[in-house]
Amino acid sequence: MDSDTQQAVFTHFIQPFLSRNDSSDPGCISFVNGSLNWLVANFGNFSYLATLKDLLALNPNFSSVQILSQLAPSQMAQLIVSTSSSNDTVLIDQVFNQLEQGNALKNVDQFFAQLSASGQVPVFQPVVRDLLMNRTFGIIGPQLKHFNTEDFYIWFHIRLVYVLASFTPEMLQLTIQTTNCTNYHVVVSGMAMVYSSVPKDRSQGLANVLLDYLKRFASDINTPACRLGIQSDAQFIETNLGPFSVYTTYSDLEALNLSLVTVVDFLSPAQKAAFLLQSQNLSNETLVILVFTKLTNSSSINDLESFFEKFVNSSAETLSTITPRGRDAILNLTLTALGPQLSVLNAEGFKLWFQVYLTPFLPGAKNSTFEIIPLNITCNSYQQIIKGFGSVLPQLSVSQSQEVFKFELHYLRGQTLSGLSCVQSGMDDSLWLEVNFGQFLSEASFQDFLSLKNNFRGVDVANLLTVGQLSQLAAIPSQLTSQEDVAKVMTAINPAEFGAFFDAVSPAIEAQSANYSTEVKSAFILAVFARGNLSSSAVTDEDFLHWLTVRLRPLFVNLSPSLVTPLFQIGIHRNCNSSKEIVNLLDTLRLTFSNNTEEEIYNNIVISLQGPTALKCYKSGSFYTYLKSSFLGFGFPNVSTFVSLLSTTPKSELLNTISPADLGNFLSQPNVINVQSSLCDIFNNYNNTLAFLETEDVPDDVKKQILPCVWPTALKITQKIEVDVWFEKGLKNYLKFLSKNLISFTEVKNASCYAFQKLVYYMGNNFTYNTSNFGEADVYDTIRSYLTAGPEPRCYNASDPYLNSTAWFANSIGNFVKFLTLGDLTSFVSATQIQIFLTNTINLELFSSSTVLQTVSNYYITQLFQFNPTFNPINLPGSFLCSSNIPVLAYSSISEADALSVLGRRQKLCNGTDDPEISAALASNIKTVTQQTLVDLGSASSGLSISQITSVSSSVLVSSLSTLGTVTTWSQSQVTTIIQSITTSGFQINSAASLLSLGTLVSGVPSKTIGKIPATELLQASANTNFISNLLTAPTVIQEIVVQKIISLNSSPAMMVVNVPDALATAIPPAMLVFPQGTADINVLNKKTWTPDQSSMFFSSLAETTFDIEQLSPYVLQGFTCTVVQKMKMSKIKQLIQACRPRNKRAKVLLTESQLTCMYNLLGGSLSQNFTDYPADMLVYFSSQNIQKNNCRSYLSALGAADFSVVSSVLNKASQLFGEARTCLVSVIHS
Repeated sequence: MDSDTQQAVFTHFIQPFLSRNDSSDPGCISFVNGSLNWLVANFGNFSYLATLKDLLALNPNFSSVQILSQLAPSQMAQLIVSTSSSNDTVLIDQVFNQLEQGNALKNVDQFFAQLSASGQVPVFQPVVRDLLMNRTFGIIGPQLKHFNTEDFYIWFHIRLVYVLASFTPEMLQLTIQTTNCTNYHVVVSGMAMVYSSVPKDRSQGLANVLLDYLKRFASDINTPACRLGIQSDAQFIETNLGPFSVYTTYSDLEALNLSLVTVVDFLSPAQKAAFLLQSQNLSNETLVILVFTKLTNSSSINDLESFFEKFVNSSAETLSTITPRGRDAILNLTLTALGPQLSVLNAEGFKLWFQVYLTPFLPGAKNSTFEIIPLNITCNSYQQIIKGFGSVLPQLSVSQSQEVFKFELHYLRGQTLSGLSCVQSGMDDSLWLEVNFGQFLSEASFQDFLSLKNNFRGVDVANLLTVGQLSQLAAIPSQLTSQEDVAKVMTAINPAEFGAFFDAVSPAIEAQSANYSTEVKSAFILAVFARGNLSSSAVTDEDFLHWLTVRLRPLFVNLSPSLVTPLFQIGIHRNCNSSKEIVNLLDTLRLTFSNNTEEEIYNNIVISLQGPTALKCYKSGSFYTYLKSSFLGFGFPNVSTFVSLLSTTPKSELLNTISPADLGNFLSQPNVINVQSSLCDIFNNYNNTLAFLETEDVPDDVKKQILPCVWPTALKITQKIEVDVWFEKGLKNYLKFLSKNLISFTEVKNASCYAFQKLVYYMGNNFTYNTSNFGEADVYDTIRSYLTAGPEPRCYNASDPYLNSTAWFANSIGNFVKFLTLGDLTSFVSATQIQIFLTNTINLELFSSSTVLQTVSNYYITQLFQFNPTFNPINLPGSFLCSSNIPVLAYSSISEADALSVLGRRQKLCNGTDDPEISAALASNIKTVTQQTLVDLGSASSGLSISQITSVSSSVLVSSLSTLGTVTTWSQSQVTTIIQSITTSGFQINSAASLLSLGTLVSGVPSKTIGKIPATELLQASANTNFISNLLTAPTVIQEIVVQKIISLNSSPAMMVVNVPDALATAIPPAMLVFPQGTADINVLNKKTWTPDQSSMFFSSLAETTFDIEQLSPYVLQGFTCTVVQKMKMSKIKQLIQACRPRNKRAKVLLTESQLTCMYNLLGGSLSQNFTDYPADMLVYFSSQNIQKNNCRSYLSALGAADFSVVSSVLNKASQLFGEARTCLVSVIHS
């Protein structure tokens, strides 16, 4: 039966039968034991037609392993490719044991035919594949010599394709050792198909076998028959070596007489590397470029890696022979080839390429290099590139470094996400800089960092940044928030680069000063002071000034006080100009400084002037000007500091370089005088003190302090002219500030007489005491002590033209004479010495002052006339003319003109008081009395004798009545004589007018003449107060006649008290003062003067009046009697008694004992404890029962105003009250 029939039996009968579904025993397996029996019983010799899958489908329990011997080769192949069996080496051996049974070549052929026909590509583990290849080659190997070209093709291109990768060099050697070139080419092309699966070590062996064949059969291989279809050397290599050519060397291929280009094309990457590394090849620029061109045009990335792995592992010395152009070409060609693959490389791939393979060639980078690198690579990959370029930084030019940095920026800007570029979790700023900028960090600006990482904090990575970047950082105020930030920045900078740093930063700080805190600026300054070495001589003065005025100036705005001293310490070690420029600069910024800073600057200026080299910058000229330029706007030394600055040089030498104007300016500064002794030290050594005092107008408080310093000098001057200049010019504006201490005897005791007398004059005539701490009495105390401390009289010298003035009292005591006592006067100058001073008109004027003690002026006048009895009173000044110590005889021996002059002066000066003796003495000097004489005599006319009066014509007397009537010192005989003289000559006294014209002479009118004058005229005259005043000097009888005449006009009490003048009311008879009820006008009565008898007559009228009892005069109240008040209400009585109490500025109500006891008895038991409500004299009659013990002191106090003489002696009130007072005192002490 042919194979088709056999297949038909299986397909149309056996398989359908065993596969039917209507059988209770499908597959016919129920009655058969084991797979072998089932297979034989149901398939017989047709079993080989079934597939293993068919058998398992028909009999799930079928085990192919158990019946392996019954399986066909194809079924064994099916078994092998099953998942559970393909890697079972034991099974493989069992299968091949069966295949070797019978026609092994045929069986193996069917076996591999099935493997390739199944449609399922079997994947064998290397060990299984090796076993398959070994067992197969064991079968086909002996048969190879019988293979034709088709057999070779079937086996090496079809059957063995799945295991050919395990074909060993030994197998290859046996296969091709006797084959012709055609079969050899079939084998090579078959091996090429599995090249990628052949292990490298085996590939190398296979390549060696192929090379050996080509060498042995070189003569045959190059024949036209063997080169059929081979058009080029490249095809030759491909046909004869296939992909295994990569395992050959250049010399291997060269031996085949192939062209260089062809050889290069077919060299493997590693071969190409090895080829180039051969001696002299790398230096052949053309060759290098050729190889790399071929390499990069045709190689995969793996091939490139293979090449570079070999190439860069050679020594650096070998690679150094590559020319720059060759190096550049290698880099460019390689990157161009890699370009499409770079975007899929991972970070490790980039690391391998840029940090290993391409490292030697990176120095050839240029702008186009970075254009090749895609920008869509990861940050990790980018960072590997940067690290690679960083490793060759020393070999890169500046422009190349810049190109690398441009690439960095270009890439990183494209990666920014939320202001962060290539920032990975946990990455700090330091790491971010390192991985993203690498060695090209210095090319970036600080702003680049901020633009790529918005939370970049430069101060934390200051140690990584360049000076330029740090200066850019510092130029952004927000980057520096604390002193620590600045410290980090400055620590990262070498002091040698401070200059460049601040040249960039200082302008920024100046432009944005308000945005930099004082703390930050202070930290910068501290860093410069600590490490800038500005004190060093290595820093030139020019450089230092540049530092000061340009670099540091913006930092000094709002300078901290703590930085002032370090700054000045630098200046101390530099020249004068540098020290001066420090102050100059600070002065320009002074308005930004706090008070504390300015104070520190001032203190440091003082210290710098004091040492180590005191006043090192002072050469000559005004010391004040020097100091002004040293302190500028930072104040000026107070006087104690000023004096301390003079200590290294004779004080006077420096002080006297200062003009009075400058010294005035100095001392006029507020609060500059802090130590009085220092101020005095200045003036004690200053030669122009007088000029200063005379020309410089300093503030008053300064004058007060200067005066004590120059005062001793002024007092000790012994030249009169110089004293005058000092007091009249130099001290003119200072003396008003004299103090109690300065005018004390302690200060003045050693004064020269000239200075003393100047002081006396000034203090007496020009000094204002209301604002001083002493008075004129204190000055006088000093005068007294001074004058008594020397010979009498001190400061008088008859031989000294300046001290021989007899106006000694005026010069030595002056206006302080008012404090002079008689004892002081006699202690200053004895009675014999005083005579030379007495007649001096200035002294006379001095002692004539009303302020001089009466005893002193009396003594002076007495001494004057004692030593000069003929001294003319006309020469006496002021009130001296009023002295009673002038002998009367002195007035009687002067001329008539002098007498009249003295009279006139006395009238003006002596308050109108006339001494009759003096008036008489003066009047005795008058020979002829005229009307003018009487006018001149005035009130002294009363000094005229009766004979002189009678010698005056009556007409003169009448015409002089206006003068004579004003004289109040007439005697009764004088006025009587005058009245007789004028009436005798016909002068009529019969009217009110004539009475009034007499003035004070009215007292000389005879009573008879008064009685003849009409009552109406007298009433009219009585209305004139002067008439009444003059009438009161007349005899009582004249007054009574006038009152009687007035009463005669209307005798009713009411009108009578109105008509009679108040002062003459006492002349009214008491009996006429009884008023009908309701007619008494208390207002009128209360104004008049009454006797007790008179007031008692109308006192009862008070009972019915509403007049304020408190306003009753003492003259009315003295009329109080028990009889009069009996009809009054008790309230009225109490008011009247209380009105009699003592009151200020009111005359006492004079009451008799009977009136007082009456008052006491009327009050009875209603006496109050307000004792001052009663007449003081009434309190005498109080008993102890009327006084509460606790009020005894107030009672006794009120009783002190009582007149005990009113009380009858029989009552013995004085002793009684004394006892009560003692008892009271004892009780007060015990309480």
